[in-house]
Amino acid sequence: MNKQSKGILTMAYGEQRYIDMAKTLAKSLQLHNDKIPRAIVTDSKDSELSKLYHLCLPVKPELGNGFRQKLYIDQYSPFEETLYIDSDCIVVNDIKFIWDFFSKVSFGVVGYQKREGKAFADILDVSDIISILGLSSLPVFNGGIYYYKNNAEAAQVFSEARRIERDYESLGIAKFRESIADEPVFAIALSLCGIEAVQDPQGLTMRTPLNMTGSLDIDVLKGYCKFIKEGQLVQPAIAHFCGSFAEGFYYNREKLKLDLLQFNLACVGRLSLYSHLLQFNLARVGRLNLYSHLLQFNLARVGRLNLYSHLLQFNLACVGRLSLYSRTLQGVGIFISLMANLALPFRYPDAAYRGLKNAVKRLLKKG
Repeated sequence: MNKQSKGILTMAYGEQRYIDMAKTLAKSLQLHNDKIPRAIVTDSKDSELSKLYHLCLPVKPELGNGFRQKLYIDQYSPFEETLYIDSDCIVVNDIKFIWDFFSKVSFGVVGYQKREGKAFADILDVSDIISILGLSSLPVFNGGIYYYKNNAEAAQVFSEARRIERDYESLGIAKFRESIADEPVFAIALSLCGIEAVQDPQGLTMRTPLNMTGSLDIDVLKGYCKFIKEGQLVQPAIAHFCGSFAEGFYYNREKLKLDLLQFNLACVGRLSLYSHLLQFNLARVGRLNLYSHLLQFNLARVGRLNLYSHLLQFNLACVGRLSLYSRTLQGVGIFISLMANLALPFRYPDAAYRGLKNAVKRLLKKG
């Protein structure tokens, strides 16, 4: 399959709540980044997913359960440059700038380098890992997003990550929710490949409200998200509602806004359809009115034609009578001509006529 240039990938399988979160993510992407292709890895048959995502890819159970699947997102992606986003995120703004943000790396995470202390919800001791593997530092980040290219360097990161996963417990990394955690695995793989985290000091790419102070000011429809984290104002384009935050007030309020927006857009779409149908029907009514007028006109013409027919028949009858009259006139003309011919030998035709008349009278008296 030929890979598309840039796109977004997410995963949602297993429990329905993950499917529902993926729908919310897609709706937020439709609102702010509809031109960027979207793909989802899922085991769900929910027909709404195929309307919200350009590609629905079947999950491969043989690759593992839980967060292990994230170690294989390179094998799922149909894109040359992929931005993987966790399904429990909401996008509140245009994120095209994130591709530029990661343009200098083959595999990108948002974070910073750390050399000591605990990391990743305290499931990993940075100093111990650095010592065991001979590393100088370890990138620390939240795995709500991953950026990677379809090239050899990124492939090497994934290969190292899958190798490290097999040594997960022997490296002293604690389990997370009874499974592995993807962040420490990718952190070690990145360090082994010499790739550091990309810093975002202003918090413009992705942030989670974990450990925030104060309230979360977010409106997905108006296009902003801001809160205080570690004493600094951050305004991420992607809000990652990790853990229990996805069950809290802010997430569900924004989810409801997106649901209502899509419902209203669907209604507008139907109204638009009804409008076109109405216009079509009105046009048809207009044509029917035209047809009605034409029909009346034609019927009137038919009526006139009937009248013309009757007149024609009458005229033909008149012609017949005129023909009779003509023949009668012709007979009278012949008689007159005869009389005139009889009178021709006489010098005085009137006297001859009177003489002939008297002769006929006499004949009649005799008879």
